[in-house]
Amino acid sequence: MRKLHRTIALLLATAVCAAAFAACTASPSSNPPATTDSSEFTDSSETTDTEKATATVSEAETETEPPFVGLTFDATTRIVIPADADEITRNAADRMAATIAEKAGITLAVVSADEDGAANGPVLALAIRSFDSERSYAFTVEEQTLRLEASDSTTLYFAAEALLEAWLTPDFGLRTAGVLSLAESRVAELNGLTTRQDTSIRVLSQNIRYKDDANGNSVSERAFRFRQLMMEYCPDLVGTQETTADWNQKFSTMIKYLDRYTDLGEYGMVGCSREGRDATDGEWNTILYRKDRFELLDSDTTWLSYTPNEASAVEGSLCKRICTWALLKDKRTGETVLFANTHLDHGTDEVRSQQMTILMDYLADRIGQYPFYLTGDFNCYTNDPPYATVTERLQDSHKTTWTDLSTETRTYHAYKETGGGEIDFIFHNNHTTPIRYEIISKGYDGYVSDHYGVIAEFVN
Repeated sequence: MRKLHRTIALLLATAVCAAAFAACTASPSSNPPATTDSSEFTDSSETTDTEKATATVSEAETETEPPFVGLTFDATTRIVIPADADEITRNAADRMAATIAEKAGITLAVVSADEDGAANGPVLALAIRSFDSERSYAFTVEEQTLRLEASDSTTLYFAAEALLEAWLTPDFGLRTAGVLSLAESRVAELNGLTTRQDTSIRVLSQNIRYKDDANGNSVSERAFRFRQLMMEYCPDLVGTQETTADWNQKFSTMIKYLDRYTDLGEYGMVGCSREGRDATDGEWNTILYRKDRFELLDSDTTWLSYTPNEASAVEGSLCKRICTWALLKDKRTGETVLFANTHLDHGTDEVRSQQMTILMDYLADRIGQYPFYLTGDFNCYTNDPPYATVTERLQDSHKTTWTDLSTETRTYHAYKETGGGEIDFIFHNNHTTPIRYEIISKGYDGYVSDHYGVIAEFVN
């Protein structure tokens, strides 16, 4: 700034000296003007070179002067996390430190609250506390401390991510050598930031059980419980198995209820019977998708056989088996996603492995293009060959999720307290990341099905 002022002074001094020199060397006028109004010599609509230079310098001063008063962070700043911080919170802090080091050239230490003691200096504090609603967060300022509190560690992670994206822009802060500032007047705006969690996609897989069962487990009774599950978990995409024409009718009734009485809006439905595209008997792998969230671009059903365009089965399969898929445009992000839903045979592993290979080959070209989710009842466990076939190309969201909320290890329970195992899965490709997963073992005054549903929440 001092150099800038010296430049201005030099320009003005040069102009004055030049004018004086011109006056001394000019021939005296026999009739000097009665006035020294410069308008007689210069067009009033034009600006002199000196005025232009002064105006340019003034604009430069305005542009370079920090337009805020705020918090200043430097190499003495610590990122303080709770003493009992989980892995996700620690990852959030580490990522903040790494990003600030890369973008601002400042190295910040990550310390635990019980290790920080009475140390002085600026602080970025991360903490978990109770809020009135889930997935909530808040930024506050206390002297030289910027505090981020969230209802859970996953929400904290994405709020921290959004903070960095906003902070490292001129609107919110200023970067100079070794210093990163945050405009105090903009802190309140941080609480309104959109995070990636706001555009997450919840995917549910539910074997719905095709027929009436005893002891309060008829289709009609369980349909009511399924509606309760939908209202609680609010899935964006649903893959169902063992769906019949009767169940599809109950879905239609449920959809009207959800559209009228909840914020879920209307669901669209796609699929056909495994007995044929126009068949009304047999089972469907019906897909439901939220119409306020997604636009259906394309969909189809393929048979898991060597004649995939017609109702057929591989040799040894006890039933015809299908996969129904939908290509959808996310209205919130503009991104296209691929969702597929299947049900492998309940016979042998050899048959299921064939069916899984046929399906993976069929989807191979599509899997690499979009975020991809595959739901289903795979009738196999994690140590069986069909599971190995699918996980050669896809990942099991139960194993890759950041947070597992499950209190049960089984998905198939046959209405019993013991027995069964995990045979229902949600697989995904590397274009998407599961952040929450749950085997939905809670009851709704009874069972939804002889399978527990599984739900995963993804960010792309």
